[in-house]
Amino acid sequence: RPVPVSCLMECTWEVFLDQMCLPPTPAGYFAHAAVLEIGAFLAAFTGLAVVCDDFLVTSLETLCERHGVPEDIAGATFMALGSGAPEVTFSILVTLEAMGDGV
Repeated sequence: RPVPVSCLMECTWEVFLDQMCLPPTPAGYFAHAAVLEIGAFLAAFTGLAVVCDDFLVTSLETLCERHGVPEDIAGATFMALGSGAPEVTFSILVTLEAMGDGV
């Protein structure tokens, strides 16, 4: 079912900033911030790739050899546990904080 035209908002940078309660920025700062953010993302993903290649994969191979776990099972379980650890830790911390607040 099509959305009526009266329900659509004009999508502009100013409308976005207003909806997000952010102060308007000079035009030059946005370009610099975008380049800085893209650079930070590239550095973070490069660092993550290096750490995973040097340490995580090597540790996973060692665990497979020592405990006789097939590599496909190790890849499906240990890698899932490793990638889900931040979310699990955050959930535990939030739950403990909520318990301390008497909620």
